Amino acid sequence: MATHDQLRVISRLSVTRSDGGGARRGSHLRGTVAAAALVIAACAAGPRTAADYEKGSATDSQFRKDAAACEKQAEASGKEFGYGPYDPTHGAYDRMYDMCMRSGGYPRKPQP
Repeated sequence: MATHDQLRVISRLSVTRSDGGGARRGSHLRGTVAAAALVIAACAAGPRTAADYEKGSATDSQFRKDAAACEKQAEASGKEFGYGPYDPTHGAYDRMYDMCMRSGGYPRKPQP
């Protein structure tokens, strides 16, 4: 489901009155806004790339070659275990890419 479709569903839920009164609408709306914020935040972060890892003592060409192999492996994993290019969290892709790069001896750069 595309992000704009998810937000459309969330906005419909926030307008629905569950008890005939407006008392519950405020808390429901806050929950809906929080859920929408999480969806947007997940979409804002892109998938992992070679720029997220330290190359260490590897040569530039070896690092690029290893990163390309990890990218190919992560794309296959994302298609099999995630939603492929439609996965806003890039979860399956990121896990496989991270595992591949770390097993190749490339630690992740410290996060700001």
